[in-house]
This record gives sequence, C-alpha cells and structure tokens, in this order.
Amino acid sequence: MKRLGLLLLGAAWMLVAGAVPAQAMPAFKTSFQKKYGLEAKVVTCDVCHVPKKDKKEFRNEYGQLLAPLLDAEQFKGDEKLQGDEADKVVFEALDKVAKEKAPDGKTWGDHIKAGTIPGLKKD
Repeated sequence: MKRLGLLLLGAAWMLVAGAVPAQAMPAFKTSFQKKYGLEAKVVTCDVCHVPKKDKKEFRNEYGQLLAPLLDAEQFKGDEKLQGDEADKVVFEALDKVAKEKAPDGKTWGDHIKAGTIPGLKKD
C-alpha cells in the first residue's frame, strides 16, 4: 500500500511538473516593438488586452480589431512562424489596424505614434 501511495504521488508530481502553462504570444509583442521602434520595457500585453483579465478572452478595442487578422496557431508548435516570416504576417495586420479609427475618432496609428495607445509604459 505504501508503494502504491508513493507511485501515485510520483505520478502526480510528474503531471504537475510537466504541465505547460498558458503562454502569451511573444511574436506579436516583439513584432509590434520592431514595427514601431519601441523598447521591450515600454510595450506590455495590455496594448491588446484588458489589464488584470483573462488575456485570451478580454481584449481591448485595439486587440479586438487585431485578433481576427492573426491566427495564433501559426505562432505555436514546431512549425511556427519565426523571424522575418512572423514579422511580415504581424506587420500586415498592424498596418491594417493602424488605419482604423479609435473610439475618440483618431486612428490607432495616430495613437501609437503619440504613445497614447493603452499598454505603453511611460519611461
């Protein structure tokens, strides 16, 4: 009985240790930084997401426009897009959304240039 308990405990530990946490899409953030010449410390996930909410489900207005243009599955797994290929796909989506109007009537591109898009930290 003691062996069975140790075996189950070991199996449970291996499951917990091997669990992969949900991951953000660093390719999107990195490409955003490159596209707009921003330092990594300035750009947060809140450029597209609502702070302190489930990032997969709660996107802000900008993120809601961007999400349908990007297939997250292309950026996961062994055959994921990387480097210049990833940048090209993300840049095209960013260019489209930059032309869209924000709720205040300015374009999202204007907000990015002015640094007034949500999720950008001030130095």
